[in-house]
Amino acid sequence: MNKKTLVIQNPRMAGMFLACGFVLLGRKKDLKNKNRYIWIFNDTPKIREVMSKYNDFKMYVAENISN
Repeated sequence: MNKKTLVIQNPRMAGMFLACGFVLLGRKKDLKNKNRYIWIFNDTPKIREVMSKYNDFKMYVAENISN
């Protein structure tokens, strides 16, 4: 069985996934920037749904902070 994975570069998003109960498969140094890490999760419809809500929330905050 070949499961797909999702690589996250944003530490806040990775933290939100962990807080929501998603299992962290691994954390590694970013090959492009040795000062950063990447977080690896199973790519599921549920994690994509949470990711979408995270992005919607960021856009909502950005739109309303300037008002």
